[in-house]
Amino acid sequence: MRRAEPNRQVPARPTSLRSRVFRPASGRRREAGFTLVELLVVMLVAGILSAAIVGMFVSATRTFAAQEVRIRSQDDARLATNQLTRYLRMASSSASNQTSRSDAIETAAPQEIVFYSDLDGDGYTEKVRYYLSAGTLKMQTASPDLSSTPPTYPPYQTDGEVIRGVRNADAPVFHYYRYDQTAKTLVEMTSTSTPEQREQIVAIDIHLVVNQAPELAASDVTLDARAQIRQRYDGGL
Repeated sequence: MRRAEPNRQVPARPTSLRSRVFRPASGRRREAGFTLVELLVVMLVAGILSAAIVGMFVSATRTFAAQEVRIRSQDDARLATNQLTRYLRMASSSASNQTSRSDAIETAAPQEIVFYSDLDGDGYTEKVRYYLSAGTLKMQTASPDLSSTPPTYPPYQTDGEVIRGVRNADAPVFHYYRYDQTAKTLVEMTSTSTPEQREQIVAIDIHLVVNQAPELAASDVTLDARAQIRQRYDGGL
């Protein structure tokens, strides 16, 4: 009788490198990365947040730019009206005037005024013209020619810009007032075409509507000022 041999353990064959590398373990499948749906959701949320941030930035930038335009328009309009009112207050007869009647204001139109004023303080009045042209308030001046008797005024020697972006295309820049002795108050004049009517002008209202960058600022800046002429006319203040 043959003796039974003890069971021998057959060593297991080693797992190949390929199978160890590419055989995924069931517990590690969740560590592979994001799914396509998850990536799409993340991209969608990120896009919404980015659009909101960009929209807020653009809105803030536009608001700042519009406010800057309004401030600049207001400052320029104030400088223009200050200059105009200062010169108008000093209006007096021209250097060539040989009568006792005042010719201080030569033209009084809704968007143009021509008057005489001593701008440089030399005792002789310059001829001054303010007029609106294509949205720009301009100023022209001419000094008297003292070589002739009486002095004469040559064509305007300067033509400068006072302020741009004036929106008074359909509205008067200048309003003219006379003094009503009966009512004891200023009355706006409906006609200033004759020298006699212009001689009655004692106050001028300046009305400017300005927007120097309407593509940035939606609203205009409005500025009003009044200049009372110092020279007293017959029947005036």
